[in-house]
Amino acid sequence: MKKYDDENFNNEYEEYWLYGFSKKLTIEIPFEILSNKELSFNEKLVLGLDFSLKKKLGFNQMTNKKIGEFLNLHSNIVGNCRKNLVEKQYLIKEGRKYFLTDHYKTIQESEIDDANKVENKDWSC
Repeated sequence: MKKYDDENFNNEYEEYWLYGFSKKLTIEIPFEILSNKELSFNEKLVLGLDFSLKKKLGFNQMTNKKIGEFLNLHSNIVGNCRKNLVEKQYLIKEGRKYFLTDHYKTIQESEIDDANKVENKDWSC
């Protein structure tokens, strides 16, 4: 169990106010993101972090380096993932802030529609 004294409590409290969360953040990744075949594993992690922060702050303005430290990824990998997610329209970048779009929901719906078309197709000749 972590023992709090004035110094480590103030450091953790200060970090909460600077970044909007403490070091203990639970990342929720929705099923639509996890089952998306278009995204790489690292892109799913970064998008999951953005999804979790959307519920807290509405956006993510963490640097690539901070996200890399948090997810144990190199900052260049995080930068490439973010760039790809913006190109694929999962994120919108405004200055240093990244906003999550609802695009991840529409991908899942189109995959379900495609699966239903294959199921309903008559394969007899």
